[in-house]
Amino acid sequence: MGKDIVLLVGATAVLSGAALSLWHAALRPDLSRHLGFLPAVPAWTYLLLGPGFAVLNAALEEAAVRGIVMEATDSAFGPGARSLLMQAGLFGAMHYLQGFPRGPWGLVMTFLYGIMLGHIRRRSRGMLAPWLAHVCAD
Repeated sequence: MGKDIVLLVGATAVLSGAALSLWHAALRPDLSRHLGFLPAVPAWTYLLLGPGFAVLNAALEEAAVRGIVMEATDSAFGPGARSLLMQAGLFGAMHYLQGFPRGPWGLVMTFLYGIMLGHIRRRSRGMLAPWLAHVCAD
């Protein structure tokens, strides 16, 4: 990963964190559904569970969307805007009902985020950089 990719990953991490913070501050979404998935364990274990979730979730979503789907659409349509938009659309749709953030704003935010991650994948020619950016957001 060159300096340009590290910069893209860093900028994406900062922008996605800021966007999530603004979304939460502006809309005050009901997070009880998401909080219900947290296991009843001692508070200190969240120091391990939080990063573990971020690493695993990012790996699974990146492998599925930027790995399988983007690779397939690149093969079918070429590595252009159509492929980039299709994988971002799927990523947004995946978050619409169940993801974080969810709902219409979640769809828009994760669609734009999917474009950013797809661009990083293209520029880096690999999966490590988009995975790192995704881990930071999670």
